[in-house]
Amino acid sequence: MKSLTPNRYLPIRVLTADITTEAKHKALKCGAKDFLSKPFDLIEVSYRIKNLLETQYLYQQLRSRNLVLEEKVVEFLKIMDDWYK
Repeated sequence: MKSLTPNRYLPIRVLTADITTEAKHKALKCGAKDFLSKPFDLIEVSYRIKNLLETQYLYQQLRSRNLVLEEKVVEFLKIMDDWYK
């Protein structure tokens, strides 16, 4: 299984009965952001889902703002290049 690209955030949580270290390492290596083994507390799972979705939202906001800033830098550099000519 391929891992996710570094510029993408997917809130993947693994819920499993497999408690081996190998299973945890494989899931996390493949892009899981969280790992829970059975038996699990439904309230804890609910909070963890909320936290992952909030993290995804914040990541998307940061990425959008970075794109806007990159566009402004390119625009500024074009203006400066024209000014120096």
